[in-house]
Amino acid sequence: MSSSVESAVVILSDLHYGKETPTYDPDVFQARLQHLETRLIHIRQALQGYVFDELVIAGAGDWVDGSGIFPAQATTQRVANVEQQARDIAAILLPWIQIQQSIWGPARVECVPGNHGRVGDRATHEAASWDLVAYRYLHMLAAPLGIEVHFNEPPNDIFLRPFEVRGHSFLLYHGHEWGRTIKTRQTRVYEWQAHYGRQFDVVISGHYHVGEILQGNRTLLIQAGTFVSDDSHAIRRYGSRAEPMTWAFGVSERRPVTWMFPIYLTA
Repeated sequence: MSSSVESAVVILSDLHYGKETPTYDPDVFQARLQHLETRLIHIRQALQGYVFDELVIAGAGDWVDGSGIFPAQATTQRVANVEQQARDIAAILLPWIQIQQSIWGPARVECVPGNHGRVGDRATHEAASWDLVAYRYLHMLAAPLGIEVHFNEPPNDIFLRPFEVRGHSFLLYHGHEWGRTIKTRQTRVYEWQAHYGRQFDVVISGHYHVGEILQGNRTLLIQAGTFVSDDSHAIRRYGSRAEPMTWAFGVSERRPVTWMFPIYLTA
């Protein structure tokens, strides 16, 4: 039982809104978002001895499924209009965030784009991202309600977002360029620590559609899964079945992670 005030953190990564598989589409996404809501309510009830004054939602990218990421992508989508993907996801998430605020306290959203948000081919400016458009839509909807939505705009690096929770240093990154092996990720974390001149307590990522926790250079690496099921991309490319799951955890002034729950999004 905790007597100190904590922040709660939940990761939203690889929603791929608009995508369609044999067991996933926009309707299933909303059902899984509802399931996540229910699980978070149960977690809060289990932690009734804790005091929370903040919810941090870590948006690790690929909120939209995008367009033109691979040939014939439109044939695997229920919503092929990527602007509608961005608009819909913002409208769906806002009331969900409001409900979470009633459970945990005031919410803020920290975001980075993923690789599926990119516009056109790789010659297009990196900041032309439909993930960023989704974040801007959410910001416009949420600002009048006092909900902060943070993401980087050029000339700042849009893919790496350092932020703090109760004095601890976090880094948010989608994960699409840092390699699959433990060694490549540990090396990259070491390089980022040198670049920023600080020790990151926690790095949050997604991209690989598999939930993992690793330790690298005294930094905890938390990788979220996905909302998608029956997508063969993960098994074909990485040898791991896509896992519809995410993580929720607590942060106190003393420790960057005080408790942690995996949340599986299928019934």
